[in-house]
Amino acid sequence: MSRASDALRLTGLALILGAAFARAMTGEPGTPFWDVDPLAHAAPETLLSPALGFVLDALVWLGAAGAILGETLAGRAIMWRTGALALCGAAGAFLHGRVLTPLGADGLHGEFASLVAGSAWAGAVIGAWAILHLARDPAIRRASVSAMIGFAILLAAVGAYDYFIEHRITVGVFDADPEASLRNHAIEPGSTAARVFERRLRQAEATGWFGLSNVYGSFVGAGFVGWLAMTLGAWRERTRRTALACAAACAVCATGLAMSGSKGAIGAAGVAGAVVLIARIPTLDRLVRRAGPALTLGLLALPLALVAFRGAIGAASAELSLLFRWHYAQAAARIFADHPWLGVGPAGFKPAYALAKVPTNPESVESAHSILLDWAAGGGRP
Repeated sequence: MSRASDALRLTGLALILGAAFARAMTGEPGTPFWDVDPLAHAAPETLLSPALGFVLDALVWLGAAGAILGETLAGRAIMWRTGALALCGAAGAFLHGRVLTPLGADGLHGEFASLVAGSAWAGAVIGAWAILHLARDPAIRRASVSAMIGFAILLAAVGAYDYFIEHRITVGVFDADPEASLRNHAIEPGSTAARVFERRLRQAEATGWFGLSNVYGSFVGAGFVGWLAMTLGAWRERTRRTALACAAACAVCATGLAMSGSKGAIGAAGVAGAVVLIARIPTLDRLVRRAGPALTLGLLALPLALVAFRGAIGAASAELSLLFRWHYAQAAARIFADHPWLGVGPAGFKPAYALAKVPTNPESVESAHSILLDWAAGGGRP
């Protein structure tokens, strides 16, 4: 393999992973500092602005181009069909962001929020598609996995701060003046929305930089599974110190997962961990490898099946988290049925949900809490 090919592939990997980690370590800004005079008080933005988001997305595309060029120079086959599907999705996001949605009566079109979200979606898919090619090289695959599961340790540490320190401070601020806190979020005190808000506020959970415990839990859950596999591998190779270090990292990620309180992430990590353990049994390992595609599709469908099962139980159970996710799924299905080809746009779920939601659900959400449902409702068919 030529040096040019190696350089392109490694640079592409660094750009894709670097942009992904930068996004994962940076929250998105809420409202501008309208109450601060910038001439008297400097308040530099430290969160991920739309402009910086576009820069990171551009770096991902640049890295993907370099990676694919490197693969081509190395004489490896390129998965053009899946790449074409990814480009179709990116085109749909661009259409919503710049063409389809009318803005006012002056003839302007486009929706900036959909352009920002759609750019992030497209960058993530294109980056994953490029890494799928690079991962055929065992050395690059090991480096990528090591970087990702190593990042989970940092997330677990941030989650501990959320759980033990920031949550206590947040509840204290709310208790000091509950009515003012509710009105700052445009919630009427004493309403159903206020009760839901306070219930969730008092629920301690780790969210990291994402602001969502489910997303956070998915990341540290993946880290838990990765470190579990590393622990078992090191133990089998009789490198005891390495195995103990990996086991400690696995325990840290498991703690972060528990602090998230995410039922979906905990369940997914448990199933994936069981697959890792099964794969260590020679006879079962061969079976898992043969059933790999069907097993993968089954694992993807399992969370949605559990949510549907919870929806079928209905009011017979007092559990609300999974029930509400069933409501989100129903609304997403209605949105998709009404807009099957191009969806409502990457940022159009919230207003569409207000029209399509189950009447008994008191929430207003910006996401279906499932990337598959979000893509279907926001982007339509590929």
